[in-house]
Amino acid sequence: MSCINTNIIREMARKVSLDRLDNLKERKDKIVSRLFMKKLELLLEKEKNHLYKCAYCNKLFTKKQRKVLSCRKGTNFVDSNGQMRAKHIMDKNWDLKKFVTFVRETYRISWREIYWKVWSYLYLLQCDRC
Repeated sequence: MSCINTNIIREMARKVSLDRLDNLKERKDKIVSRLFMKKLELLLEKEKNHLYKCAYCNKLFTKKQRKVLSCRKGTNFVDSNGQMRAKHIMDKNWDLKKFVTFVRETYRISWREIYWKVWSYLYLLQCDRC
């Protein structure tokens, strides 16, 4: 299984659903990890899914989330609604690919766990009550 071409793995990752991939069990983990790695690459290829790190508080966010989220350590300003806010400032020296590689090598986290962690940063869930 390790000799399968990366283009074939990429096409397989495009076609398999996340539910099905998450439920796959392999004894030697020859292909599921590679599929999750490619799924992560496909997820991050989209412009709306680019992650950035705040230079002040080190939190991860997308450009769309930057408009909604406030930074606790950032400089305050008054927004268009008259509310005090502080925006996240993008750390220009931070690279997501280097970060993922560092986490993978340092903490020995599986590609499945890395995929779901990155996914959790991309999708912001907001409370309707507060």
